[in-house]
Amino acid sequence: MGGTYVQGGMGKPDITFPIMAMCLKEVTVKGSVVSFDQAEEAFKKVKEGEAIKVLIAGPNEKI
Repeated sequence: MGGTYVQGGMGKPDITFPIMAMCLKEVTVKGSVVSFDQAEEAFKKVKEGEAIKVLIAGPNEKI
């Protein structure tokens, strides 16, 4: 499987979560930004179902 894959996008600056539904279903929600050099690993985690969406910092960003 060759090629370049890019997932990008920004959501709204403020997001409302259905906190009661999250508590009742006992889900865990984590926000994350991975460094650019960890992008390949992040894509693997999404492909394997370990994550739904991962925000990847740009190549010149310091996190």
